[in-house]
Amino acid sequence: MRMTLGGMLLLLLLLLLLLLLLLRLLPTTVVVAKVKAVAAFVAEVDVAAERPSSVPIGAGAVDHDALS
Repeated sequence: MRMTLGGMLLLLLLLLLLLLLLLRLLPTTVVVAKVKAVAAFVAEVDVAAERPSSVPIGAGAVDHDALS
């Protein structure tokens, strides 16, 4: 698995949130909500990176010569 800069930053954010939870500086519900949000974002980005759009560039372009 290739780790991008964004992935590393998200991982550091998760580690920071868990550290704050351990130090009791953040309530558990806040940390759980943020971890779920970050996990959903990472999953969405991973899916987009693995499966790029199958529609070729310019597929929706209008051929103006054919219309006239």
